[in-house]
Amino acid sequence: MALPPGPTRQAGLTDLALFETAKTLAGGSPEQQLKPAIVDCTGTYTYKQLLDDARKVRWLLGDRIHPERELAYFLNNSDAKTVIVHPDFRARVASALSGSWGRGVQILDSGKIAAAAKINADEALTTSLWAGATVEMHRKFYASKVWDRVMQESPAKLIQEWERMDDPRRRVATEAFSRLRLTASGSAALPNSVFKAWQRVAGQVMLERYGMSEIGMALSNDAFDPSKRRPGSVGVPLPGVSVRLADGDDPTESSGEIQVKGDNVFKIYYGLPDKTKAEFTPDGWFKTGDIALRKSDGLYYIQGRSSVDIIKSGGYKISALEIERELLEHSSIQDAAVVGVPNHEWGEIVAAAVTLREGVLEDLTIDCLKVWCKPRISTYKVPRLLAVVKELPRNLMGKLDKKQVKQLFL
Repeated sequence: MALPPGPTRQAGLTDLALFETAKTLAGGSPEQQLKPAIVDCTGTYTYKQLLDDARKVRWLLGDRIHPERELAYFLNNSDAKTVIVHPDFRARVASALSGSWGRGVQILDSGKIAAAAKINADEALTTSLWAGATVEMHRKFYASKVWDRVMQESPAKLIQEWERMDDPRRRVATEAFSRLRLTASGSAALPNSVFKAWQRVAGQVMLERYGMSEIGMALSNDAFDPSKRRPGSVGVPLPGVSVRLADGDDPTESSGEIQVKGDNVFKIYYGLPDKTKAEFTPDGWFKTGDIALRKSDGLYYIQGRSSVDIIKSGGYKISALEIERELLEHSSIQDAAVVGVPNHEWGEIVAAAVTLREGVLEDLTIDCLKVWCKPRISTYKVPRLLAVVKELPRNLMGKLDKKQVKQLFL
């Protein structure tokens, strides 16, 4: 496939703020022009190359780019005119497009586009590229290989692998991480146990933040002063972002749903006006669906999703994340997921699914867990059901799938 050189057919793509860093580096000193943006198994690509390739791909694809590949719902709802597909998923997408609505939709092979434009077809590197960083891509995550790479120069959350190392290698690993400027956690709540362990393993105080697709990043701990970061907290609103807690549409002082306003907030769910209306308050605040506490220190502490992480049992509203953080302090528990299970008497009861650490010889029983929990959390928060599993169910993004966890107890 030959891509046309020169200017874009339609203006706009490289006018976005996202491309400012790339344009600065591409037009800078000879050293800046050679700065790598992405390193992967196919080669090294500079910011200038990415900028040129973005223009070429924009010219080719035209008005609307939607690479959603798996569900007919997203393809139909997005009014996609072009679908970029890895060859492994072509048959699935073709099947999804087989209805009358799908006629005329163009399917493009991601590999051919990447080869023609000399770009990497992997996704959402936005933050790193915006900052002008060099991103190294790996075909698959292998903890030992990433540690090797970190110890060569400089990141990863690899506590388990660190614990398997012998003492000399541990010392080298920790020293390697001490040279990093920042390590950050995202995508899911950071357990207190991991926060503490990371300090021991990497000599770093992990930076935790809060955001979602609809709002970008909204809350963050102090990026410059590690001493101000608190375990369990996602910090305070970022500049230009307004955050409040609310019960329904009514603001509250210290506990409630996180609601956000600002230029960072998306405008609409495409093609879904009713959903858009439902997700905003009458005065324009976006309702995230996440519950948080704001303590006297002014910091926000996530309690979980209102739909799956807030358990209503016997009149109490219980944070599943709070219980998970406690369970992860147990010497035998590697990972934990807490859900509410329907119960005729209590409405819901607390249930926990856990995986065990390597080398644990005895199975963990619910009776033993109750005894361990008693001095640590209130009685009404103690799990009443327990499932010990080899692996917790997760979605394609690696996040816990709590709907599947709940099925373990039904």
